[in-house]
Order: sequence, then structure tokens, then C-alpha cells
Amino acid sequence: MEDTYEAMESFLAKKGNKASMGQMPVWLVQKYVENPMLYDNRKFDLRLWVLADDDGSVYVYGPAYLRTSSEEFRMDVTDRFVHLTNYCQQVHNPRLGEFEEGNTASMDDLAACLGSAFWPRV
Repeated sequence: MEDTYEAMESFLAKKGNKASMGQMPVWLVQKYVENPMLYDNRKFDLRLWVLADDDGSVYVYGPAYLRTSSEEFRMDVTDRFVHLTNYCQQVHNPRLGEFEEGNTASMDDLAACLGSAFWPRV
């Protein structure tokens, strides 16, 4: 399976965009959440690849997924393995993959964790 970067490069080429992702501006918007929803008592974030082009069209690549931390969440510690879910940080923790492979879970896993009262099926 293509990795996400290659897939987005391929998508841009098919749309006739001559710029590569390395030359395009990248925007990251985030805020630290002090009282986050937890996945099995660990912090997580949702990852979703989205491309917005100059025409105002928005494209979503693949399903969303969760990136999880390797340690139980607590606000009274500053351990990066508790607060940061980035794989580039978690890969240094010996507990990486202890709960889910690659500290990555699916949206179905989240639904199962939260239960049907919180996540109704349509």
C-alpha cells in the first residue's frame, strides 16, 4: 500500500498540479486539550489526510484513524510518552505497540471503546 505522502503526490500529479508537496505550504492547527477524551485511559488524536486545492475543493484521503500514546494519561506528569501521540516520539518508548500495533487504532476500535450509547450506528 502506498504511504500517505506518496498517495498525495500521486493525487496532485493526476490533478495536473506541477508543485510537489515539499514545495506547498503546510498548515498545522492544534490546541492542547487539558481534559481529553481517553482511549483505554490513554491520550489519542484523530488523524485524517485532507487536501484543499486552489479551486476550493476539499479531498479526503483514506479513513480517519487514531494515534495513541503508550502510557496512561495524567496531567501531573510531563512525560512526553503520556502527552504526545506522535509516532516519532512514541517509537522511543519500550511500550510502543503494547496496546495496539504501532499505537494506531481504527475508528471502529474507538466506537467499541466508547460504546453504542456514545457512538450510535446509523
